[in-house]
Amino acid sequence: SAALLFVVDTTGPVITFCPTNRTMGVGANCQLVLPDFTGELSATDACSQVVVTQSPEAGALLGVGAHVITFTVHDGVSNTSTCNLTLGVIDNSAPVIVVGATNVTLSAGTNCLAVVPDLTGMITASDCSPFTVTQSPVAGSEVGLGTNDLTFTVTDTNGLSNASAAWLFVVD
Repeated sequence: SAALLFVVDTTGPVITFCPTNRTMGVGANCQLVLPDFTGELSATDACSQVVVTQSPEAGALLGVGAHVITFTVHDGVSNTSTCNLTLGVIDNSAPVIVVGATNVTLSAGTNCLAVVPDLTGMITASDCSPFTVTQSPVAGSEVGLGTNDLTFTVTDTNGLSNASAAWLFVVD
């Protein structure tokens, strides 16, 4: 009588190198087009060829933040092994000032000075991250007769900034 011997592959592929964690910057639309990292992964299997997949798939749009990219290695009989990389997606562009402050003319008080108003609300800016608008000299400061420079700085939470200027004319 003959005996049948079945050989069954129950061992998953071995991942010898998983793509490493990294940081990448967003594009103009505040999103990153996810690249295909599967070519960086190395894996072997004792019995068959392997297929590597990535999730999310290459081409997916990712916003600012941390994203876990999962790689799954499949062998010919559906055994799998996985590894992950953490992709930090950052805003690496300074804010864009869309509309700057307009020049302002004020009358001097009896002390020949004028109080600088808060003109930060005139600034319209866009950025992929939250931002603040500051002005120099600050609102409430006093400036003298003539032409006074005002500087407006838009700074995002990554410390990136852009500036614009206006004049404050103080007349008698």
